[in-house]
Amino acid sequence: MSMEYQIDIFFAQTWTDSRLRFNSTMKILTLNSNMVGLIWIPDTIFRNSKTAEAHWITTPNQLLRIWNDGKILYTLR
Repeated sequence: MSMEYQIDIFFAQTWTDSRLRFNSTMKILTLNSNMVGLIWIPDTIFRNSKTAEAHWITTPNQLLRIWNDGKILYTLR
């Protein structure tokens, strides 16, 4: 046995960045995957993994939501 396996996960992270607070009647700002590269995202690793890749089909499978208090939700498949 090789003791290896593969998984397909839906990964979600939340954190708060006070630099992204905003005043508006909107409570949540939803951004497309083109905007993901413009903000700081934590470096997340999966220990002991041999390889990892994101699910891209025709466009990146990412979502970024920013609340007016600076809370951020980032999801990736």
